[in-house]
Amino acid sequence: MELNRLQAQLVRQVLGWLKQQRLDIGAKVSTSELARSFEVSRSPVRVALSWLAEQGVLEPAAGRGFLVAKAVDDLCEQQLGLQEDQEQQLYQRLVEDLVNACLPSECSEADLAKRYQTDRARLLDVLHQLDREGVAHRKPGRGWQFHTILNSRQAFDESYQYRKLLEPQAPLQPGFRLDLQRAAEIRARQQQMLEQGECLPREIFEANAEFHEFIASCANNRFLLQAVQQQNHLRRFVEYQYKWADKPQAVTKSCTDHLAILDALEAGRLQRASNLLWLHLDRTSNLSPSSTRIDTDNWLEATSTTD
Repeated sequence: MELNRLQAQLVRQVLGWLKQQRLDIGAKVSTSELARSFEVSRSPVRVALSWLAEQGVLEPAAGRGFLVAKAVDDLCEQQLGLQEDQEQQLYQRLVEDLVNACLPSECSEADLAKRYQTDRARLLDVLHQLDREGVAHRKPGRGWQFHTILNSRQAFDESYQYRKLLEPQAPLQPGFRLDLQRAAEIRARQQQMLEQGECLPREIFEANAEFHEFIASCANNRFLLQAVQQQNHLRRFVEYQYKWADKPQAVTKSCTDHLAILDALEAGRLQRASNLLWLHLDRTSNLSPSSTRIDTDNWLEATSTTD
């Protein structure tokens, strides 16, 4: 089976997910869980899983679905014949420049194509992705404007102020219904991180974002969920660069907070869950000037002696 660009991108996402989950050989791979995680329908996920089965990474299960057939920890994309994802590289370079304040707020497509030495089609794919993530939008003509992301202490503080107003309201909504099966999956991932102790920044952020979006989704209010998702998009750019390894107790505390909130939700103590969620966000937002959660060069506020 030959993959197109989008299918190859999804295969990479599935590989990353398999490595993150650390599934044993013989473990079931859930098509519906992957579709939900990547926000796509089941059909493209099945294509990606079928391709990985052809490569011997997975194997068809009796009836339907797939099982893990090979350890994937040390498996790289080149071993599977996947071409280097130039679009993802361009996306990462552009995001890093935004985080480090290396780009003006407005740029023309010609200037961006020249800066990154890329063709217009690939550039537009990346810009449209940033548009969907609420980071950029096309101006009249051929220019693009980039929105504020969390690359300063003020932006960071404003984001948490907004989140403290918004997220604790989710358990108190009249339509709130806890998905017990999904809650068990979220709990297992948080518990795994707590026991594991050392995690990659990407793993930490994705587990964190998954938890907060899950709480919002249970409120059954599309606008509340969209707002939380948009904040996670903005946070991701910087949080991938945080030096969590310098402060492992921060990961422990975050997971402990999340598990306590799940305990309250599962016990039906919605007001307590709301209070715990507010306290969790408030504590996380109170950064000291020397905090390792602010470590990019352009965050000059991090070296200040005042809050």
